[in-house]
Amino acid sequence: MRAVSIEIAFFRIMEVEVISKNEIMKKVKKFAKTSQGRKKIKDKTGISYDPNGLSFKDLKKLGAMARKILHSHIQPVVASVTLDDILISESSKKRDGTIEIKLSFREGALFRESLQPSRYSGVENIVIHFAKGWTARDYVWGSWSGKTNIRSRIAEVPNSFLNDAISSFNAQAKGVAVARLIDDFESLN
Repeated sequence: MRAVSIEIAFFRIMEVEVISKNEIMKKVKKFAKTSQGRKKIKDKTGISYDPNGLSFKDLKKLGAMARKILHSHIQPVVASVTLDDILISESSKKRDGTIEIKLSFREGALFRESLQPSRYSGVENIVIHFAKGWTARDYVWGSWSGKTNIRSRIAEVPNSFLNDAISSFNAQAKGVAVARLIDDFESLN
């Protein structure tokens, strides 16, 4: 009688490891503390990473970077908005421990008078006006900025320039800061 040898092998077909958001952040922070990680952050954002938090100087740089990016995306659409019209707040610490820097517009910088002030006062926020787009029933004729016989646009498609600015900042500041639209602009997200 011959002996039969049977070999049974168990194979791992698949192994799935689920990693939580907290674990990912721990790994990112661990990498950021290494010389290679600090170099990567410095090369990408121009900011020297400090595991104890960003310095006042770095926060100012982030605010200035956000302001410049926002202006570069607004300028082609609303040329009359200047870099000086965009204000940077002082940084403040939120309850959850994150640091917040807000960009806003100088009072009156976004108002545009109507071509026909006898019919309506004008547009309160020209940036939102272009971001959302519009459709009017008819053209309006009038004067604007010293020019006469100006005809309004009857329609304008929504423009993504604000969301594009947010995406551009988030790509440049990845791993260091995150921008989002807030207040009157939040509905554009």
